[in-house]
Amino acid sequence: MKVLPYRNWLTLFLVCLPLVAQAKPALWQAQRDDQTLYLFGSIHIGTQKLYPLPQKALEAFKQSHQLWVEVDTRHISARTRGKIKELIHLKPGQKLAQIIPTSLYQRLQTKAKQLHLSMTQLDTIAPWYISIILNQQFYQKLGYDSSLGIDHYFLSLASQTHKPVRSLESVTAQFQVLAKLRKDQVQLLHQSIETHHAMKKTLHEIVHAWRSGQEEKLIELLNEDPSNIAKDFSNDILKQRNRQWLRKLTQIKTPGRQFVVVGALHLGGPDGLVRLLQKAGYQVKKISA
Repeated sequence: MKVLPYRNWLTLFLVCLPLVAQAKPALWQAQRDDQTLYLFGSIHIGTQKLYPLPQKALEAFKQSHQLWVEVDTRHISARTRGKIKELIHLKPGQKLAQIIPTSLYQRLQTKAKQLHLSMTQLDTIAPWYISIILNQQFYQKLGYDSSLGIDHYFLSLASQTHKPVRSLESVTAQFQVLAKLRKDQVQLLHQSIETHHAMKKTLHEIVHAWRSGQEEKLIELLNEDPSNIAKDFSNDILKQRNRQWLRKLTQIKTPGRQFVVVGALHLGGPDGLVRLLQKAGYQVKKISA
């Protein structure tokens, strides 16, 4: 498998990072009967340079009756945390060194030291989730913070303004989808370690697409990888979830405006929410930010 495309699709899922102020990400408006949906593409981590957000997006949020996000991360129960812990950890008594090649384990030790991660903690975590941890730590090293992501920002704003928040899926469901990466997890971990040196370039490509509101470009970056891993990723993490979210959005009983914040990668392409809403009878248009 080519190295570059892998770097694209995992990075695309985890972020779509903004690097400069005055970005103009796309805001979409979808209308059907007495319902209006505003769709805004999220990036899951960011910097202070991202803010303030475009005024039209803030106005659309203010005018909306409810905020919809992928998952409401403000209130996660102890039971849910327990389920997530089971998903991301190895079986009791199992160690990482037992299930990955020795050479890969040694490279992970080196990378963990560079990123200030504890091997003692990583030794009981599933390789697929270690891949995500490595990427997140690399983004933090570049100066990005999950507390400055778009979804986190709007959740905080909803708390401040007492706006109702609805989730498109549960936290557990989201992790169950991610856990499907388990079948290719050794290859995933290998590539996650080997591609960090070139990831900054990929971030810049993603940034340019996001800041200019080019969701279709994000899909192009994803489709550069013809591998089965990328195809499974596209089907499980994008297409299937988009269809599930569409059912929720089209079944909203509350009339009026709804503000929907999802990862920017979920909006574009033939299976993105914009096209799916059009097929469902909504009049959809892009609002210049």
